[in-house]
Amino acid sequence: MKRLFLIMLAILIALSTLLSLGAECSMSSTTPKISEATLALWVDGNAKPVDATNKFYVDTPAIYCSLKVSNAPAASDITSVWIYVQGELELTNYEIASYGITAEGTTYLYFYMNRPASGWPIGEYKLVLYLNGEESGSLPFTVEAN
Repeated sequence: MKRLFLIMLAILIALSTLLSLGAECSMSSTTPKISEATLALWVDGNAKPVDATNKFYVDTPAIYCSLKVSNAPAASDITSVWIYVQGELELTNYEIASYGITAEGTTYLYFYMNRPASGWPIGEYKLVLYLNGEESGSLPFTVEAN
């Protein structure tokens, strides 16, 4: 009985040691990704969203998108494509603009687009985000009358 106890104790100590080594050598994900993409009325000094929303008005001064890029290798390309989906204009799925920036590591970034001189056309829009040429996500939003 004492021998069985000692064997069980040795197994528990061995397992405990293996588990503690595993915790010290924890694995981290190195796959680059975009997360926390959020549309907003503004961004703060850390590029994080202020007044997050997906509904804007014709007189909104600018539309911002804050996002977090993680594990990005040097010179990773992040692109935003702003699209007018449909609405008061006789256009559908019209690409308004495309902006790109490069990033490295894990950081918050933002894109924005200023209001056209005549105001935002009423309708449905979407912002499509790309990481190194591959679509990473899409954020739908609307513009309404005041």
